[in-house]
Amino acid sequence: MIIKYDKYWKEALTHFLKPFTAFFLPRLHEEIDWSIAPQFLEKELFSKKNLAKFKKEADKLVKVRLKNGKEQWIFIHIEFQTSGETIICLRMYEYYQLIREVYGQDIVALVIYTGTNVPKKHDVYENEHFGTKITYKFNSYAVIKQNEEELLANNNPFAMITLANYYVLKTKDDQQRRYEFKQKLYELAENRNYNLEELSKLLIFVGELMKLPPQLEKKFEKEVIQTNIKNNSDMIQVSQSTKNLVNAFAKEVYGETMEESRAKAKQLTKQLDEQLTKSIILLYTRLDMSINEIAEQLDLESAAVEQILIQKKIIKK
Repeated sequence: MIIKYDKYWKEALTHFLKPFTAFFLPRLHEEIDWSIAPQFLEKELFSKKNLAKFKKEADKLVKVRLKNGKEQWIFIHIEFQTSGETIICLRMYEYYQLIREVYGQDIVALVIYTGTNVPKKHDVYENEHFGTKITYKFNSYAVIKQNEEELLANNNPFAMITLANYYVLKTKDDQQRRYEFKQKLYELAENRNYNLEELSKLLIFVGELMKLPPQLEKKFEKEVIQTNIKNNSDMIQVSQSTKNLVNAFAKEVYGETMEESRAKAKQLTKQLDEQLTKSIILLYTRLDMSINEIAEQLDLESAAVEQILIQKKIIKK
């Protein structure tokens, strides 16, 4: 199973930027003026020709305003498959140079290592030539090196996201154990005081990152549904909170709530019914086709065609 760590992490930090900085960059977080909306600049960044060679799908660039009125740029790189001891550190130094050259901006840089291979020098680039030395140090975070109990005790959504990644790495060859961890995280998330938007996005992220084989995935889905039903006193009537959660999921994944989808489908069905009725009447009155011929042409039952013609008073019963 291919898991797109960089994609899911980028989506998560886009949705949860404020808790992201609180979790990974607490000193900076305290200095940010959150009344001014942050701006994501990576699309503009990678439109520059001299940055085209970089792996842009793994990077985010964010501009925030500090409480002292100054702007601060944050560069975040998600690294899963570390290809060499110095490559990622050199790449981070090149990012720093180019952003400074193109935009004249200093950056707060962070690398999140989401895989199992973390280089020994994971937060510094050094280069020396006969007494001339460059040292570039940046923030780094290795998921595989984290303490599970500390993450479980942390209420920040990114503790949950880190745990999901951590459990995936720890269960590479044990899908049943991953299934159990996934259950554990869903229960933990639902029992915390996240708002509805946070909860829905968080559960989507955990679900996408902690992929299971098809058989276990079906079992997990069934388990989640049964648990939600069991938690409702009435198995027929679903509580409003459950409806709200379903709507939040639907809005996040499909861009509209279940009610909106239902209304749209109802309207579409009505339009299709009206169009079908017009077509039947046209074929019968203008082209002089028989009911059986119309039914065959439109792949309908003859009785259905006849019923529409009767309802519209084209023929008598």
